[in-house]
Amino acid sequence: MPAAFPAWARAVNAPESEAEAAYLAGAALGRLDAIVRENPPWAGVWRRRLALGAAAMSVLRAGRSEDEARLRDAFHLTRPGADPGPAGRRLLAWRELSARSIGHWRSSFHPAAEVLGVPHDEALQEAIAAAEAGAGDKRPAPFAAAQVFALAWRALTQGARRQSLGGRGGEGELLAAWLADAVLAQRLKWPFALPLLAAGLFAGAGPRAAGDGAAGAEGAIVFAYAKAAARACDLSAELGRRAQKLLAAQPKLGSVRPNARGASDHGRLGS
Repeated sequence: MPAAFPAWARAVNAPESEAEAAYLAGAALGRLDAIVRENPPWAGVWRRRLALGAAAMSVLRAGRSEDEARLRDAFHLTRPGADPGPAGRRLLAWRELSARSIGHWRSSFHPAAEVLGVPHDEALQEAIAAAEAGAGDKRPAPFAAAQVFALAWRALTQGARRQSLGGRGGEGELLAAWLADAVLAQRLKWPFALPLLAAGLFAGAGPRAAGDGAAGAEGAIVFAYAKAAARACDLSAELGRRAQKLLAAQPKLGSVRPNARGASDHGRLGS
């Protein structure tokens, strides 16, 4: 079972300084790093749940009403190849983040941009270049990721031709957070990226312009990573408890054998 997230490292109030934000982020990401490297059996489900949470926050930022449950239902009920709608496209973009190993993040980023309808133009290439530079940034990982978010956000949301992508829950803001998460994973040498920044930065922001202020405030983004990493640790602990319950029930389930008509030795399956 994963250890509980340490109470002393949990961010409660906004930090008073950038140094405090860095301390909280370091503590939270250190605990999260241990979980990633442990690679628990539920790691794949964990990443998909984080993608769902990031999509829900991105949808909220865009002023829409779909929550996690509605997003999940819409995703699974959409026919293959059919348009899942604006909210579903955000979920698809976030699922792309952890779909491949972090060494192939570009192969995931281009489909994410495509599903959101973002053209492969100079602005997108500028955002990618910011991510490539961020991977070599010598500063602590959350600060490198914060810089990538700021540069990619500006590239993807500024100018008249980018008004439709916008900084207020638009596709450009989502992709900037996507790239920041990819760079964080690269810097921490994780095998897969985790969707983190959207949940930490957009939570409670609604359709306000968090990007307008936070894009240039590294401390705010670093603090967002502290909150997001704590949530990711909490989710891992929850999934770990559920997995333990399933493992405990497995011997009993193994003794229930269905017959040819679908009925079990103890009654019909699912009853």
